[in-house]
Amino acid sequence: MPVIIRDVDRIAATIIMVDSNLQRENILPSERAKAYKMKLDAIKQQGARYDLTSVQPGQKLVRKSSRDLIAENSPDSSTQIQRYIRLTELEPQLLQMVDEGKIGMTPAVELSYLMYAQMADHTAKQITGSFGEWTAFLETAGRLYKYPFHEQLMIFAQKPDATACADYDLWNKQMRRYVRRGTKGIALIDTSGDNPRLKYVFDVSDTGGRENSRRPFLWEYRDEHQDAVTAALEQRYDISGKQGLANQLEQIAFQLVNEYWNDNSHDILGILADSFLEEYDDYNVSLQSADRRV
Repeated sequence: MPVIIRDVDRIAATIIMVDSNLQRENILPSERAKAYKMKLDAIKQQGARYDLTSVQPGQKLVRKSSRDLIAENSPDSSTQIQRYIRLTELEPQLLQMVDEGKIGMTPAVELSYLMYAQMADHTAKQITGSFGEWTAFLETAGRLYKYPFHEQLMIFAQKPDATACADYDLWNKQMRRYVRRGTKGIALIDTSGDNPRLKYVFDVSDTGGRENSRRPFLWEYRDEHQDAVTAALEQRYDISGKQGLANQLEQIAFQLVNEYWNDNSHDILGILADSFLEEYDDYNVSLQSADRRV
């Protein structure tokens, strides 16, 4: 029997192995899910958008996602491949139930999103129940100030020591850095579309540099910045910094939380069950909240 021997790198070998496994007649949903995930990771590690399934780089493909590349040589559509990959986020017990036919594909995919929503809720309760947890969260949030609160929660829950996060394409294309092989992305819930989906970001510590790579600029406050910072804050919030930056920040915080309370007090008063404020009337809830808002 003739044998063809090809000299390929590890990533191309992974793709060949996955493609071979996907040709099996009987393959469990969990096996297909893990195979697609492995191939997706391999294509992303390759960096350039080539038809990697042919081993030899062919004509460069333009404006095609990694899932689209996988779908070209698969019986499943790009959307279905995404749904299979979602299954890899399930706990092993739930994934086994999918293999056994006890959970269908659609509810299984929905469960995978629910797990991250529960993670955010659990983290929110955890950080507000402890001064130490709250200050630890604020340190993370301070480094990731461009992310909204719910995404800061998700990042803190998965990688509390994160310093600079961005998606794969930003690291690869703009910063010219690569995401290290085997790195698990930080999952964030994207609600910008009609249906929620997960998107992934990676911390700078999970990336490596090339010869022409850029390092992210991590801003930090130093004493020589005080005049510029206090002037900018005074212009933005109309609160003087003459008594020092600490006093100015405290006054700004007091102003912002009171504005938030005035805008949202009706909703807050409606969700007091099981909180320490549950036994207070509306007036005392307002007083207790004022003490804690600053």
